Amino acid sequence: MFFIYLKKNPENIIIKISEKVINSFFGIYLFIIPIIILVITINPEYFSLFYMNIYGFVMGLCLFTMGFLFVLIDKTFFHAVKRTRYISLITAIILYSFRLILFELEGPNYLTAIESMCWIFTMFGFAVKYLNKDSTLIRYLNEAVFPVYILHLLLMNIVAAFLLTPPMSATIVSTIAEIKPNSIAAEADLLAGDKLVNFNYERLYEEGFDSIVASRQGKVFIVDIDVKNDKELGMKFETKVQINPLFSQTDRHKAVVFFRFLVINILTLLGCFLIYEYLIRRYSIIRPLFGLKNEKKKSL
Repeated sequence: MFFIYLKKNPENIIIKISEKVINSFFGIYLFIIPIIILVITINPEYFSLFYMNIYGFVMGLCLFTMGFLFVLIDKTFFHAVKRTRYISLITAIILYSFRLILFELEGPNYLTAIESMCWIFTMFGFAVKYLNKDSTLIRYLNEAVFPVYILHLLLMNIVAAFLLTPPMSATIVSTIAEIKPNSIAAEADLLAGDKLVNFNYERLYEEGFDSIVASRQGKVFIVDIDVKNDKELGMKFETKVQINPLFSQTDRHKAVVFFRFLVINILTLLGCFLIYEYLIRRYSIIRPLFGLKNEKKKSL
């Protein structure tokens, strides 16, 4: 209802305020603030972790709303991103370099939010400048947008499955958060912060005894735990699944990783356009499945 209201009432207060903000020289960058507030408030482990969580839903809704507003005030928006395209580009490059050198690409989420939006504004700005014209290529690419969008994730995962080393195993790591005094865990000399590998609480109580692999500050040791007496185990822990990839040190080299990144993107894009050109575009029965209208045949 909200989006229908915005579309049917182009003179409403929200659109007027948005136009006024964007018309100011740096006003376009004020639209980054909601994204910054979102990542600081929810604080996801990774900025790009959108799948199956509230962060992904709220982020998607926020960006969709923002994009909807930009479409409604398209001329004002396009003028703003075109005017500030070099500022956006320089800011994005600086923030990316900062994140790469100081944080190995895993910088604070709020900086990643600013950088990501600057890249988006940069692409829009240069597109308005150099691609906002009619040509056979532009018309072809415009029609290909939705099919490529639908296909890219599937093809990217298929290509990555062949190029990236698959995980060797999954390890359950339980990090001890609290140890109660005079408990079985305390008697086993376990401390808060210790990590237990593949610890199975149910199996321990079924068998009454277990030898558990643990680590403390990088040192690995074995803990024997006996629960046959009446004492409680006495520890609280947080459990996470850790994937152990078959990476060697050479595989982790930045140049190798970047090369694989490029190959994955090139093959994904190539695959998308091949499927679009030789399958989706040419067969009327398939076109509607990818959001394309069937072309009307000209009568003789």
